[in-house]
Amino acid sequence: MTDNGTNIQPPQPIMIHDVNEFLSEIFSIGQQIEGGVKFYRGQADASWEIKSTLDRFQGPKDIERTILRELMLDSPEDFNSDRTMFDRLVRARHYGLPARIIDVTLNPLVALFFACHEDEHFTANGKVSIFEIAKSFVKYADDDEVSLFSNLANLSDSEKENLVYLANHSLKLTLEDSDQRQQVASIENFQSSTELFNLIHFVNQEKYFVGKLILPAHLAFPLFVFSRKNNSRIAAQSGAFLMEGTLETFFSISHGSMRSNKNGETILLRNDIEVNTDCKRNILKQLDILGINRKTLFPGIESYIHYLKEKHSSI
Repeated sequence: MTDNGTNIQPPQPIMIHDVNEFLSEIFSIGQQIEGGVKFYRGQADASWEIKSTLDRFQGPKDIERTILRELMLDSPEDFNSDRTMFDRLVRARHYGLPARIIDVTLNPLVALFFACHEDEHFTANGKVSIFEIAKSFVKYADDDEVSLFSNLANLSDSEKENLVYLANHSLKLTLEDSDQRQQVASIENFQSSTELFNLIHFVNQEKYFVGKLILPAHLAFPLFVFSRKNNSRIAAQSGAFLMEGTLETFFSISHGSMRSNKNGETILLRNDIEVNTDCKRNILKQLDILGINRKTLFPGIESYIHYLKEKHSSI
């Protein structure tokens, strides 16, 4: 996997001031990866990096496993309909759990809303990041790779660190075309590790997985995941999720950049659109006319009341 154009100064994102300008930019980007999927993430501050809430959490990463277990013990009825660890992570994420999944949307207008709607960040430019990812990294909630990624949440910090090291070391040898014997030995070390055995044990609790050949690459690269619409908020926001692999820098490319594989095939593209801070309130009014607002994106009486208070206080 390589970066293209790393020695060239990347272009600056376009700044938009209203919904019309935003949609013009969205349409101008077009489809660039055959069979690829586009998704969007809006952030209220253009300076923020794209990170999961788990990566942003200032504390032990075991918090994901600890809180999730306590939640399921104390509130099992909230998770009764969840069939997999991925389902549980999605639900817990919307309850505020620091989790390894990153919220994205298939609707650019929803992303624009999230780039504008946080009151405490009205003084900062917002940003919508547009990603296009190759079809091979697009998965569904019940796919095997998603189960593998999700059940990393069941491992301890030390187990995850060791597994990440083994996977990345093996992948590094492969990408650098190292000695064949070294490559084979690194893969065998990964496949025979106690950490991988424990991970497969957790996966087997939700699906039959024994005998599957797991390679380091299965954990290294990120996944774009279509979630089950078992959550009203996910459905309302046209929501989907990113799951970062052991190569945590995969999505750290800048605006106008891409990543490609060893064969030179583009597997990821990124473009950013910045939102002028002075125009955020007006853009929210325009989105409201289009039915994109707090009431429609956050179903529930509390959000509806918040929406009504905002609406009538601005008259």
